[in-house]
Amino acid sequence: MSLIIFLVVGTGCGSTHSVVSIRAVIESKHCGIERESLLVIASTDDIPAVLATEFNPTQLNAPGTELVSSDSVGRQAIVNAVAKHRIQTEQLILASMGQKPNPGYYWQLENTSADLKNGELSLPLVMKRPDPNKMYAQVIVTPCILLAVTTERDISSIRLQ
Repeated sequence: MSLIIFLVVGTGCGSTHSVVSIRAVIESKHCGIERESLLVIASTDDIPAVLATEFNPTQLNAPGTELVSSDSVGRQAIVNAVAKHRIQTEQLILASMGQKPNPGYYWQLENTSADLKNGELSLPLVMKRPDPNKMYAQVIVTPCILLAVTTERDISSIRLQ
């Protein structure tokens, strides 16, 4: 399986290396995003292209920074989280698996820090697959995770560890 990587920010310059902190903003087994993707969200202007949905600022929920973890958050919850996020100090990364045949698929953030070197982020994110010794309901899911990376430097590429 291959991931399509979309980069929505400019490239960094110079030889720089830093350790950045990462946190999950939204984790869900059903986000409603039907294509595989791993992308950086630079501003709310990126929302329509990223989620293939119309952005309506009047639908925003009250501000908050807590983790939303659910079996089904939907695209509007992602839109809300992006729209109320402070993109000046954190960059957002959305990882989506596309459609999967059962809820055994999900993303797991394995560490709360990552290396950012010359614009390339080594992301400690793992695509988990169903345990072959378990039974799962046969239902289409669209797992995703929205991450916040604390950095003021541009992320020009992402590599999964």
